[in-house]
Amino acid sequence: MLIKRKILEKKRKMNDIERRKLLIESLKHSPNFDRDKIIFIKAPGRVNLVGGHTDYNLGYVLPCAVDRNIMIAAFSIEDKTATYKSINFKEEESFDIEDYDKIKAGWINYIKGIMKGYKDHNFVINGLIAAIHGTIPIGSGMGSSGAYEVANALTLKELNSIEISNLDLVKICFHAERDFLGIETGIMDQFTSLFGEKDSAICIDCKTLNYEVIKFPKQDIKLLVIDTNVKRAAKDALNQRKEECAKAINILKDKGIEIQSLRDLTIEKFEKVQNILPSKIAKRVKHIVYENDRVLKAKNALKDGNLKLVGEYMKESHLSLKNDYEVSCKELDCIFENTKNLHGIYGIRMTGAGFGGCLVALIQREYENRLIKEIDKNYYNSMNKHASIYSCSISQGAIKLN
Repeated sequence: MLIKRKILEKKRKMNDIERRKLLIESLKHSPNFDRDKIIFIKAPGRVNLVGGHTDYNLGYVLPCAVDRNIMIAAFSIEDKTATYKSINFKEEESFDIEDYDKIKAGWINYIKGIMKGYKDHNFVINGLIAAIHGTIPIGSGMGSSGAYEVANALTLKELNSIEISNLDLVKICFHAERDFLGIETGIMDQFTSLFGEKDSAICIDCKTLNYEVIKFPKQDIKLLVIDTNVKRAAKDALNQRKEECAKAINILKDKGIEIQSLRDLTIEKFEKVQNILPSKIAKRVKHIVYENDRVLKAKNALKDGNLKLVGEYMKESHLSLKNDYEVSCKELDCIFENTKNLHGIYGIRMTGAGFGGCLVALIQREYENRLIKEIDKNYYNSMNKHASIYSCSISQGAIKLN
C-alpha cells in the first residue's frame, strides 16, 4: 500500500507539459500523425462541499472543480474511424464513428454515447485519433466519469467546429451516461467540470440548471480528498435510494400533496407530512429536504466569508448522509470522527455516492502537511489500512489548452 501511495503521489506531480509529452509520445506512431494538428483538452474532476444525493432529486448542490483532471490529445483524420488510446488502462480501441453498439471496453462506450448525442443534434463528426490520460482516481467519488465525458465532448466539439452552447454540451454528456449507458446519475458532475471556476464554488439548481459562482474569501485554503481505499459496490443500494425517493413522491401525491420532486418540499411542509410516510422512507426524505436547506445556508455563509460555518454545514451533511440516507460505511465514518475536530480543519464530509470512496476536507493551507500525516496515521491505527490523500486546489472548468 505504501508503494502504491508513492506511485500515486508521483503521478500527481506530473505537470501539464510532461503530460502533453506523454500523450504525444502515445500518438506519434499513428498514421497521418501531424504534431501541428493536435489539440489538447483538459476537464477537471470535482468535489461536492454540501448537497449529497440532492442532484437527482432536482435539488441544490455546492461543488467545486479540482485540479485532478482528464487530459486528451487528438487530431482529425479523413476517414470515419475513431482510434482512442488510454494511457491509464494501457489499451487501444478503434471503431466506426457511426457504430453505436456497445463493446467490452466500457471506457469507449462513454465516447460512443457522446458521438450519438451529437448525431441526434444533427452535428457531423469526423474520424480522429486521440490519447487520454487521467489523474482522477476512478470510483473515488471525484466525478471521474463526468470529467471524462466533458473532455471527450469538448474534444469532438473543437475538432469538428461544432457550434453548441456549454449547457447543451453538458446535457449531451449527461444523457450519454444516463440514457445511452443506462447509469442513473444526476447532472452535477458534468456541469461542474465545464462551468467550474478557479478558487470558487458553484451553487447549482439541478431543476432549472441556473447557477451562481461564489468565490472563496481566502487564498490560504486547500482541499484534501481522502480516499478510504474502499471501492464502492453500491449500485443496488443507490438504486434502492432512488426508488425510495420516487415512492415518497407517489405516496405524497396520493394524499393530495402537490409535488413533482422532493425539491418541492420545504422543511415546514416536510414536518407536517412526514408521518404519512413509512419510517425508512421518511428518513430518506428528511435528508434531502434538510440537505437542500444546508446547501443554501452554506452558499450564504461562503458569500459572507464564514468558512467555519461552511465547515459546520459540511459536518452536518455527513451525519445526515450517515444516519438518514444511510450511504456511509465504517471507514468513511472513522476518518470523519478522527478528523472533524483537528486543528486546521474547517469541515469534512463524504463526497460522491458513499459506501466507500472519498471524503473532502476544507482546511487551512498552513496545516496541510501535518493534517495529511495525522489523518493517515489515525486511519491506520483505527482500521489497519492507509488512506490515499490528495491535496487539491480549486480549478477552473474544462478548457482547450494553448
